[in-house]
Amino acid sequence: MSKRQRKKKMREEKWEASAEERRLKRIKKRKEIKEKRRMEKKMGIFKKPPRRRECEQIPSPMRVVIDESFDDLMMEKEIKSMVSQITHCYSYNRQSLHPVKLYCTSFGSKTKAAFEDKVSDYERWRKSEIIFESKPYEKFFENEKENLVYLTADSPNTIDTFDETKIYIIGGIVDKNRYKNLTLEKANKQNIATARLPINENIKMSSRKVLTVNHMFKIIVNFLETKNWEKSLMDVLPQRKFNQDKNSASESKTNDSDNESKVNDEGEEDHNNNENSNEEILEEVISTSTISNSNNDHSSTSNLKETSESIVTNTTTEES
Repeated sequence: MSKRQRKKKMREEKWEASAEERRLKRIKKRKEIKEKRRMEKKMGIFKKPPRRRECEQIPSPMRVVIDESFDDLMMEKEIKSMVSQITHCYSYNRQSLHPVKLYCTSFGSKTKAAFEDKVSDYERWRKSEIIFESKPYEKFFENEKENLVYLTADSPNTIDTFDETKIYIIGGIVDKNRYKNLTLEKANKQNIATARLPINENIKMSSRKVLTVNHMFKIIVNFLETKNWEKSLMDVLPQRKFNQDKNSASESKTNDSDNESKVNDEGEEDHNNNENSNEEILEEVISTSTISNSNNDHSSTSNLKETSESIVTNTTTEES
């Protein structure tokens, strides 16, 4: 075992050993927030935060598909990460100025089981903002094959803007880049158009251009609002992915091993930070689900609150 592998193993063991401590901290924090809100309500100074952005939403006719046909290629922890990423996408869509029609196709097997276990109220999510479909996209949209565009970092075609009459597909897989050209080869076999985001043309990145599903989706809805690629990308991608100095290529080669170790350490820090981010997203989904289903049985909302703790604990945001 190499020195880097030993360090990675030690970090993982440390992370697992502190799981119970982190869980208790989250419970304590939630109790403190509830108590603070209770006191503010009692004093008459509590103001409920807006669940949507203040500006009026203008829905986009564009359709975005998350292709969930890769369940058999993912490990259990990657399936859990995918559930978290889809939850983020749903939340982003609800908050965006131009929400799109979001579909999860080939939805079944492991991902569906993970949703039913961790986010049991997902079936109550608004059908106008996300649709879970068991059919693969090529059958669900079989009469619109000419409008399908698979977004993949391996495509030779660069997209300049989004055609809102098209159906853009995102590969729903977390694999840490184990499967090279997976989505590109699938699209080519099906004779479906492919495209990649203009990342190289707008920003300089110090790491791979493969993005997580929620990052891809957030960039899409950002661009529909801003029409500016650089802003859309910079607002979403983690800062460590950018080159701070365009002329530092030779220096980075000399210190390659040190840089990679630094990235690993940052990754662990991001894992801790993302835990809070995931919890905020799930709290928002819980809140909006409660409001939109106020006439339904409130026990389902209670179940979602109970499962939010579990999904935040087990989810790791995967970045390629």
